[in-house]
Amino acid sequence: MICCDKCITVFSFNGRAYDSFVFDGVSIFGSDGIKENNSGFEENNSFKIRIPTTQKISVAPGDRVVFGTKDAFDAENAYTVMSVKDNTRGVNKHFLIEIK
Repeated sequence: MICCDKCITVFSFNGRAYDSFVFDGVSIFGSDGIKENNSGFEENNSFKIRIPTTQKISVAPGDRVVFGTKDAFDAENAYTVMSVKDNTRGVNKHFLIEIK
């Protein structure tokens, strides 16, 4: 686990510019790392982010995530949303997003 009760900013491209959404109180699990491949090494960063909420959120695969609160999109430090799961039917209502 990297950190709990942190903040992320999600950037969604609307066709002209990036819209940003800030989520506080999220839990981040995963790791930064590298892995070996046929041509040497490559980044192997994979995180799961739990966003506690009962409301629908505007996050979709392809959106970009930056740790912390950011006013402008920072492509160098952004991760890509790979999947979004709606877990708002159980006891601990939340959305789970996977980023790489």
